[in-house]
Amino acid sequence: MKYFNLTTSNDLDVIGYYPQVSNTENNLFGSPFSPKRINYGEIPEEIPYLGLQFNKDAKMTDLLATYNPYFGFLVSEKFKNIASNFHLPPHKFYPIKIVREDYLLDYFWFNFYDDLFNFIDLKKSTIEIYHKFNFNVLDAVSVGNKENFEKINSNLDFEKSIRLKELFLDNNFPKYDIMTNNIIGSGSFISEILMDSLNKNNITGFLATPSDIIKC
Repeated sequence: MKYFNLTTSNDLDVIGYYPQVSNTENNLFGSPFSPKRINYGEIPEEIPYLGLQFNKDAKMTDLLATYNPYFGFLVSEKFKNIASNFHLPPHKFYPIKIVREDYLLDYFWFNFYDDLFNFIDLKKSTIEIYHKFNFNVLDAVSVGNKENFEKINSNLDFEKSIRLKELFLDNNFPKYDIMTNNIIGSGSFISEILMDSLNKNNITGFLATPSDIIKC
């Protein structure tokens, strides 16, 4: 399978204004006043109230760009219906209402997660150590095992960072059509077949760029 990096669009011709949505005053999701916090990787049955409003110059799209550090995506029902026909990791679509002027729009928070460490060939997969400021690659090393990876990451000085170079998925990988990158950093990957379906159905508000990291 071929995968692409998946993000929301930042093209103002498409989205009108960035961010497209922002929190309302009574939002509880991620708030220090919320009785419940949701951590990355958790998919609870219910979530704290997620109050959002469109910025006045933003356009309506099927995926929405936001400053807020939501994992997953804010998506339309049209996106939900298409994606639900594909092979998704453990996930949930949480219904939310987004205020636009004087009416409410139906959207969903699409929260999905599975631990990629369960499906990668650590001995074949490699990471790059690079300089944070000039981005020069300083070394490329095999991940080896999870403990070695964590040791490399914890021993980096403040001028260095790591990124994936090659991520080899083993035979146990469920061949998800969308997945989160929980190995290094953040972000999501989408399969070519799901990306093509989104394009065919004129889904708006997303950006998919080629990735040569994933090997399967």
